[in-house]
Amino acid sequence: MKLISLDLETTGLCHECCDIIEIAAIFFDTDVNTLEDLANMVEYGREGHGDSRGVTYFHAVIDDAGDPFDWEPGAYNMHRDWYGDYPHKEDYESVMDRFIEFVGSVRGDRRISLAGANVTAFDGKFLPPECNEHFRTRALDIGSLYFNGTIPSLSTLKTDYLLEGSVTHRALQDAYDVARLTIMKCI
Repeated sequence: MKLISLDLETTGLCHECCDIIEIAAIFFDTDVNTLEDLANMVEYGREGHGDSRGVTYFHAVIDDAGDPFDWEPGAYNMHRDWYGDYPHKEDYESVMDRFIEFVGSVRGDRRISLAGANVTAFDGKFLPPECNEHFRTRALDIGSLYFNGTIPSLSTLKTDYLLEGSVTHRALQDAYDVARLTIMKCI
């Protein structure tokens, strides 16, 4: 199954009044890729990103998210240590253009499913409407793969399956963790 593991970091929880500050997407295929392939993923646009076994990712930090003091307090506390000093921030429009190009390049002629932690209920609502034509209506929430009476959080899954570290609330690492957990369940 071809999937894009998506994670966003935002200035708050409300998709109507908060902004994306970081986006990461990892394209992988549960029928082909292994955990080793995932560990050797290649950034979109770099040599090797079209390799048939290669896992390709997209990552960007967005610069036009306003004054961090206007963010919701939880988002400010979560992101203040890394966001202000991040050296390669890009404007929202160019990031979304490149993201849509990335999705179009990996999905082929069929819509692709998103995977993530709360990807439909949270992340998907922040994406611009023109992204909808690339994605299937239904997405894979990582918690549903590991359902045992309750839907576990990404943090619980990392602990239960001995993945190092805690949830970082950095888009690329969190998207990577979802991809790893998905491949682990499909092996």
